[in-house]
Amino acid sequence: MKNSPSHRGDLGRALNNLGYLKLLLGQKDQARALLEESLALVRPLAASNPYYQGDLRRTMANLEHLKRQGR
Repeated sequence: MKNSPSHRGDLGRALNNLGYLKLLLGQKDQARALLEESLALVRPLAASNPYYQGDLRRTMANLEHLKRQGR
């Protein structure tokens, strides 16, 4: 099921990981887009299921890391 919570969680995790890699490579605009897309997927999941709270925290931490780098 493409739209299942599990699928959205996996996609959110993958986007977060890719966003973090882009951040490490200095590709900040791409990193921001990927991390924001991840956040849009995992935030509602975390609100309804504690299992996804760690994903939400990691994505938010990566966005904060990006913000500290001035983007």
